[in-house]
Amino acid sequence: VCRARLEPWRRGDALAIILRHEVWGRAECAGWLARHPGWGRILTWGVWALECAFPLALFLGVPGLATVLAALLLMHLGIAWLMGLNGFVWAMAATFPALLFASARISGWLR
Repeated sequence: VCRARLEPWRRGDALAIILRHEVWGRAECAGWLARHPGWGRILTWGVWALECAFPLALFLGVPGLATVLAALLLMHLGIAWLMGLNGFVWAMAATFPALLFASARISGWLR
């Protein structure tokens, strides 16, 4: 079951599939991704890589983490626009102060 759910992400089809959803999707964007499968793979794998590698950003120090958080904010703003998940952006951004604090503490411990 788990392998079947991961397969669209591995193939690079996940974003196109999500954007075809009748409630959370945008048909015009799903159509564009269907016409440009290379971009679908790049965006799908980019989302996957950014989300999976994020915990490592805590070890970059505050300036490095701030850069990663800016990228995550842009990605989640795009998700909010594409899927209408506007409240999600604010919930995610509300964690930024705690993440910056944790990164500063980790940097201090590593020195």
